[in-house]
Amino acid sequence: MRGPVTEPPLPPETPMLARLDHLAVLEVSGDDRTSWLQGQVTNDVLAFVDGGTMRAFHLDAQGRILAEVEGVHAGASWLLLVD
Repeated sequence: MRGPVTEPPLPPETPMLARLDHLAVLEVSGDDRTSWLQGQVTNDVLAFVDGGTMRAFHLDAQGRILAEVEGVHAGASWLLLVD
């Protein structure tokens, strides 16, 4: 009887693909996008330059966590990855 087939681990720099069907991408745009987002999440979005990324929590009006958010400052908009 043979044991389970194992493969050697991939080097860390190996590109990989993963399905992210459970996540949504939201685009926040408009002249007040950064100030609006500043009031919605726990990270200081004013400190991020174009291309910068952040991880934060989205909060309700009472400060309770609604979702974890990953964001990318993409020039004229913010792209948010939400679970």
